[in-house]
Amino acid sequence: TMGGGDHTGRLTNGVMQVGGNFTQTSAGSPLSFAASGSHQVSLVGPTSTINFQSPGTTASRFQNLTITGGVSASLATRTVVAGNVSLSGALTLGGRTLEVGGNLSLSNPGTVSMTNALDSVLVAGNATMNGGASTGLLTAGVLRVGGSFAQTGGNNAAFDASGTHRT
Repeated sequence: TMGGGDHTGRLTNGVMQVGGNFTQTSAGSPLSFAASGSHQVSLVGPTSTINFQSPGTTASRFQNLTITGGVSASLATRTVVAGNVSLSGALTLGGRTLEVGGNLSLSNPGTVSMTNALDSVLVAGNATMNGGASTGLLTAGVLRVGGSFAQTGGNNAAFDASGTHRT
């Protein structure tokens, strides 16, 4: 749990490994987890829920986020990543929004589950899908990519959207 005072300029480098849930509270400041620079949070599992009480590009956010293989993560709230997201684990949005200021990269066996109409992944940069099979996992919600979109690698089901899902 991250709370307390304003962390602006204090989370600028290094890697924070989280083996359980990540919770940001704004009891002391809405900037109690204001990562920047090259700071990275790595979820190393096995399960993790991400919960920001005051998420935003000018409030609390991750700079870079990695969800490693074998980790099953879910969003409890809107989540903002100012930089890049690397995903080789599983991420379930659960009716929430993931905002990525940089690039989104899925590598095998990574998956994103978007089965709720309110699910949104908003990527300012590029999205590369080289993850696990997504058949039945991308059935609703919106994936918006500001840069290039690519499905790479040998897995033809790495991006297998259906239903009401929009890209």
